[in-house]
Amino acid sequence: MILILTVDTPQDKTTVSAPTVTVSGTVTKTAEVKINDVIVPSKGNKFSTDIKLTEGTNVINVVAKSGKDTETKTVTITYNPSKQ
Repeated sequence: MILILTVDTPQDKTTVSAPTVTVSGTVTKTAEVKINDVIVPSKGNKFSTDIKLTEGTNVINVVAKSGKDTETKTVTITYNPSKQ
């Protein structure tokens, strides 16, 4: 089976006003998933974790490894805190 990594949330190139974002997705087989170099636990073939954002552009790197297979996805989010 081929390793396929899908990032469901957040969508690439979006702007958010909250200081954290949930990064979630799936892999097609058992794999170690890292988000910004931190291992994220997965249940079944799904993963999810909250990432703290800094104001401005944030690059989120998601990497899945299974044996010799590696898949990488990059999502860019802009954090623009709401001024109230």
